[in-house]
Amino acid sequence: LPVGMRMGEILVGFEVGSGEPVFIDPDHMLVTGLTQQTGKTTTLNALIYRSGRRAVAFRTKRGEIEMDVARHLQPYYREPRRRGREIDWMYVKELLGAALERSMDWHEEWIMRACEGAASLGEVYANIKVLQEESSRAFDKGQYLRLEKYFEIILPQLEQREWATSLPLVKGVNLMDLEDLSYEMQCLVIERTMDHVLSRMRDVIVVLPEARKFIPLMR
Repeated sequence: LPVGMRMGEILVGFEVGSGEPVFIDPDHMLVTGLTQQTGKTTTLNALIYRSGRRAVAFRTKRGEIEMDVARHLQPYYREPRRRGREIDWMYVKELLGAALERSMDWHEEWIMRACEGAASLGEVYANIKVLQEESSRAFDKGQYLRLEKYFEIILPQLEQREWATSLPLVKGVNLMDLEDLSYEMQCLVIERTMDHVLSRMRDVIVVLPEARKFIPLMR
């Protein structure tokens, strides 16, 4: 480390006049500017390498995030669990809401039932079909039919490829290329990756491009 620098600080330049080094220690940073004119990616790239930390970045469209990549990562996805084996019904609710761009609060009761004893989204889908068949009320049958159709939108995207189930990060920029995924799947992979980093790892920088698109305006 340079003289006077503490772990976690990043050198950004030198003070005019005195020549003293200037450091920052960012927890959350937003970098904005005109595309192709302001050097947002160049700035992030320099800060990451000067920090000496690991970073995971996402490329969501062609020509985005042209960084000095230390490692390319396969898109990451792992289903969250409750009580060890059972899938988290709240996650299923949020997944459906993200895919359909609508609130699923109205469907909570039926989602909870469908998730009982299920260890994967495929098993949730199988439960939905059974519950729809066994329901005596037309209203319940209608709710399960809606959930069945929702899953038929999401499941094919999850099942058509192999997903990474670990994040082997090295020092520098670890780039996850999501160009060929739908917007819904990009949201899902980014959420799962960020959840893993924030809950299980330390001193990892997450670079989220196009934040205006991926961060809900109302939140």
